Amino acid sequence: MAATSSILIAAATLLLSAAPALRAQELRVQPTPFSVWLDLRASAPSSKSGFPIWMESLQRTFTPEADGVLAKTVFRLRLRRIVTGEIQLRLFFNDTLGNAPVVSGWSETGKKLYESQPLGSGLELPTSETVIIPVSGLDYVEVSVPGDGANLSSVFVATLKKYEGRKALDFEKEPAMDDPFSNLPSAAPGSDDSYLYGRVKATIEAGAIKLSPKGPRQTLLEFDLESAPLVAVISFEILNADPFNPPEITLNKRALGRASIRLPDLADPGYQGSVRALEPDMRFRYAGWMQCQQLVPGSLLLSGANKLTVTLGKESPPIAIRAVEIELKTNWKHLNYELIP
Repeated sequence: MAATSSILIAAATLLLSAAPALRAQELRVQPTPFSVWLDLRASAPSSKSGFPIWMESLQRTFTPEADGVLAKTVFRLRLRRIVTGEIQLRLFFNDTLGNAPVVSGWSETGKKLYESQPLGSGLELPTSETVIIPVSGLDYVEVSVPGDGANLSSVFVATLKKYEGRKALDFEKEPAMDDPFSNLPSAAPGSDDSYLYGRVKATIEAGAIKLSPKGPRQTLLEFDLESAPLVAVISFEILNADPFNPPEITLNKRALGRASIRLPDLADPGYQGSVRALEPDMRFRYAGWMQCQQLVPGSLLLSGANKLTVTLGKESPPIAIRAVEIELKTNWKHLNYELIP
């Protein structure tokens, strides 16, 4: 132990002596003059503090139920005509059944120029949805929701610009836009299996499945294979995940451990924290869909029926999964491999 300590002290001395020659990194705040995050739960959301130059005001109105018409809350984002092109609006809300928000765009004369589909799936989980709105001719954008609007929490709005990109002609289209927080585009499970260079991709389950501590805690998915692959990857999207407690994967009664989550930038407003008594660290969950993956050795997959179980992680909040897919790496005439004795 004494020898180890002396080595550590000597190393520390060398670092200290070299310190004047090192240049400290500066903390630079990234400017965001064309983006804004708005707290819809604030007591005075019409305040103009912190608005970008292209946004004039935010107003909230509540219409009580009358003559058989349900109560409704509307948040109105009034724009200045200096903004052109498109804006990205990402709404954060609790996805409660019967309270799906709708985003619309209007001219000053009351002409509706844009309207989204109702957002969410009624999963009763925190989530976020993104829409891209053409702003030509728009004077204001409205977010309307049935009821008192308590299920809406915040909104992130950014102006967009187009840029020239490149992609290979034979492969999938590029995403509609680059996400500012490095989120991957949503999965789009195909109705048919696809083959490319020895890879077979197939959808196991496209729809959303909810898992909860109060049950059910796991879901069983079954699929058939013509033959066992060399290796496979199981992927899916997850909603309301605790990054420290991803779901556990079991394949054909063999535990594979926790799935790997692909995390977005920590600046993303989708991270929501909670503090518990006597716990030193804040817990986080993510109000949005993230992508998960699990690498599977080919020997664990069977020719014929296979059973995949996804189980809620220990101390995890309720989650939902969707777009469960499998990629199979099969032998291919140009597969690059070597034989090792």
